[in-house]
Amino acid sequence: MARALRQMVSKKKKRFTEDDFNLDLSYITPQIIAMGVPADTLERLFRNNIDEVVRLLEERHAKKYCVYNLCVERTYDSAKFQGRVEQFPMRDHNPPPIHIIPSFCESVYNWLKKGTDYVAAIHCKAGKGRTGAMVCCYLLFESFHGLHGQQPKFLTAEEVMQLYGEKRTHDKKGVTIPSQRRYVFYYAHMLHKQLSLKPCRLLLTSVLVENGLPAIQSGCCMLFKCRQMANCQDGKSKYVTIGEAECGEPRRAQSSLGFCIRPPAPIPVCGDFKLVFYNRGKLLARLDKLFHCWLNTFFVVNQPPDTPGALRCPDRAGLCVTLTKGELDRACKDTQHRVFPEGFAITVYSALPTCIEFVDGVSGAVATASVASSASSSSSCSSITDDSDCCEFPYVPAAAPSASFGDSPAPARVNGSPAATVTASAPRPQQQRHRHGHRHHCRASNSPSPVPAAALHQSVPEEETAEIVTTAL
Repeated sequence: MARALRQMVSKKKKRFTEDDFNLDLSYITPQIIAMGVPADTLERLFRNNIDEVVRLLEERHAKKYCVYNLCVERTYDSAKFQGRVEQFPMRDHNPPPIHIIPSFCESVYNWLKKGTDYVAAIHCKAGKGRTGAMVCCYLLFESFHGLHGQQPKFLTAEEVMQLYGEKRTHDKKGVTIPSQRRYVFYYAHMLHKQLSLKPCRLLLTSVLVENGLPAIQSGCCMLFKCRQMANCQDGKSKYVTIGEAECGEPRRAQSSLGFCIRPPAPIPVCGDFKLVFYNRGKLLARLDKLFHCWLNTFFVVNQPPDTPGALRCPDRAGLCVTLTKGELDRACKDTQHRVFPEGFAITVYSALPTCIEFVDGVSGAVATASVASSASSSSSCSSITDDSDCCEFPYVPAAAPSASFGDSPAPARVNGSPAATVTASAPRPQQQRHRHGHRHHCRASNSPSPVPAAALHQSVPEEETAEIVTTAL
């Protein structure tokens, strides 16, 4: 019975069934193991029994294994593994914080280089998403540094994710969450271009929703909330709200090509940040989650001149990131286009703090101060972002073309990596704006028929609706 439950929970993941073992565990390489959490509670009935995991590691890799726990929601007695457990906690269904990736890769590399018979057993809860993202990042790291005298191979993000998918799952779908995949591309880009991560402060100015709206029977009243990771007086970290924006009135998918959501004041973000979009239901307290995505400010700004990326102007800078439906967490699952039109996309507009200016006359410095003061006055927590460590201009392209930052112009797209398409927000030529009718609008697309919101979205309490979540590097 327990074996059948474990098989059901594993879904399409490969299991280790050699000898008398039957574990949710796969060898990605001879030295890298990806597995589900070793459970020592009632979960052991349908997940990996911690005693069986210990037995496998002791029999096959005695004293030469190290366990890497990526769970923030699961703990166990590390003494069972002779104390050889490293903690790199991250939240489920989310990408790893960017500053954790290099230290994780170095830790695994330093352990494995002790000998060819040393192994690293890496796990989250299910042993697929978070585990896959970190395993892929390590494989990138190893391919650039070589191991045991091997020459560097300089693998790409696509290559390591393909390898992980083949070794971990039966359907070759390993890392599938768009934001997790994006962060693997981030790390690959950093390695290929030999970039050093530095905190980069930006001001989020608006979000353009393009090519139709989610099909909701009562009309779509879209909003997002902004939160920042902060250290509290009790020593714990929590999210505090620093801003929010809402479209203001319900809009019909059939009658609207898209619209711009602008916060009352620019929202300061630094490092990792999360955009979570909701629909406000007929009951004002009800918020139905639509989709979300993670981005990092360093990779919005710090693009080398020889790759598609962000451009900035010394006087007035506008940066934008366009994410298609397939690059948005949760929305990407709507393959039948029942809720989101096929061409659905968002463009996130931001600016460097010293270069921003709006039609209402609010400057970047004033906006930053006003938003920061409102956040600090509403919480006893302090931001983990140290302004003295933030770099407003972390990288200046040697020959970057100038671009002006207009009033939320339509994005000028370029072909980028699957992680995101990052472009300079220069206004389109006049004939293009006339062709589209308005520079905020894009071409019309076939909108799906509305369906009841209750059947499509999970309602969440008001206090849990985060969320641009930001963490400093």
